[in-house]
Amino acid sequence: MRLFLAGLFLLAACSSSSTTVSPDDDAGACENLSGKWDLKGCLVQGCDIAQTGCDAVFACKVLGVSGTSQGKVSGKEVTFEGDLKCSLAIAGDTLAGECTSDAGKCTLSGQRL
Repeated sequence: MRLFLAGLFLLAACSSSSTTVSPDDDAGACENLSGKWDLKGCLVQGCDIAQTGCDAVFACKVLGVSGTSQGKVSGKEVTFEGDLKCSLAIAGDTLAGECTSDAGKCTLSGQRL
């Protein structure tokens, strides 16, 4: 009988305990920008963005010529660098910000298609 009661006590103690799992450090740290974007400005004529984690690849057309740039997503901001060095704010399906190049500064903005 004692063994039976001890088993019930142990079962009750185990079933009432909770386990806390810490979230993944990267979970929720980056907005997902993957997809086709109608970005305009700075001579850009649209981009396809592929994203893995917080790393993004921007495949954009600039004056009709395709090129790629590596980028990073951090919270509500994305930066990428190639011929242009850009920092854009993320607001849902909209991106907007500034880019710099050898020619100076320009504005780039658009939305996800």
